[in-house]
Amino acid sequence: MKPELRKILETAEAEDRGLTAREVAAVINSIPAEERMARTEILAAVNGPDGADSPETRRSIAETLKYMEIRAIDAREERAKLERETEVRAIAEKAGALVMPSLDLS
Repeated sequence: MKPELRKILETAEAEDRGLTAREVAAVINSIPAEERMARTEILAAVNGPDGADSPETRRSIAETLKYMEIRAIDAREERAKLERETEVRAIAEKAGALVMPSLDLS
């Protein structure tokens, strides 16, 4: 999580409060456009029954950000795996292999 977001959440937690409108905007603006689901979840929490200024909403937003980071890590690992597989297949093809190696690099 970005340091500025961590600071926002930690400060609100220390003060046992939710997030201000400015803090919510900072969180939402920090989320990449491709993470539409995270933005939707955060907006739903902010507009939910507890409102933006509740500790429950703050915890919900923190969980959403945590899962967003986990998805990003998983996506990077998957891309790296696919790149390794492509590289091995290219090497095998150059070497004239009749059978492509099976890769289970997980």
